[in-house]
Amino acid sequence: MTECVDAPGDCRQESTCPVRTNWHLINETVHKALSNITLWDMTRPLSPPLIPLIGRSANPLTVA
Repeated sequence: MTECVDAPGDCRQESTCPVRTNWHLINETVHKALSNITLWDMTRPLSPPLIPLIGRSANPLTVA
C-alpha cells in the first residue's frame, strides 16, 4: 500500500515519518488477508452482517 515500506529511499519524509512503522504493520496485515483469499472466494456474495436490535433483552423469553 505504501512504497516507503517496500522500497525505502523514495520519500524525503521517510527518516522522520511518525507513521512509517504503522504502515509496515498495515501492509503486512493486508498482504496476509489477501493471501488467504482466492478469486473464487471473492466472487461469492457475503452474508449480510448481523445487526443487533436496540432495546431488545439479551435474555431469551421462556414459556412457563
